[in-house]
Amino acid sequence: MNRPPNTAPTFLNHDGRDMQFVYTNHRGEVSERTVTPHKIYFAETKWHSPAQWIMHAHDHQKEQVRDFAMAQMRDVRYVV
Repeated sequence: MNRPPNTAPTFLNHDGRDMQFVYTNHRGEVSERTVTPHKIYFAETKWHSPAQWIMHAHDHQKEQVRDFAMAQMRDVRYVV
């Protein structure tokens, strides 16, 4: 597996608050997501290749825990 880059995403150190972002999934579908982050890790998964930063989080819209490729997130913000 590739080693993680020295530069982590700027919002890597969240404070436990929910986050919202615009996400493009592996099929190219774009949607706005609200999530509760659980952990962030560097890996390759079935849906995210090559190895990259992944956010493991509870997706409020899907009511499931999902993995999100952080490179596919934009307009990231905390829920106030």
